[in-house]
Amino acid sequence: MDDLISRQAAIDALDVLYQEHRYKIPGKIETYSQYNEAWQDALDRAEGAIFNLPSAQPEPLTDKEDV
Repeated sequence: MDDLISRQAAIDALDVLYQEHRYKIPGKIETYSQYNEAWQDALDRAEGAIFNLPSAQPEPLTDKEDV
């Protein structure tokens, strides 16, 4: 069986990445860069893609004798 993580766990992992290069922190001019803006935009797109994934549906259990 493949390893699965919850949608929320994936979003939480992205939140950690958001903190690496935050964009437009008042008083911190270095955060107003195109790099930081692109970093945030990319993470926003990744988060959107995660939300648009279909929910994982477990396969129904069957009796071995029924197969």
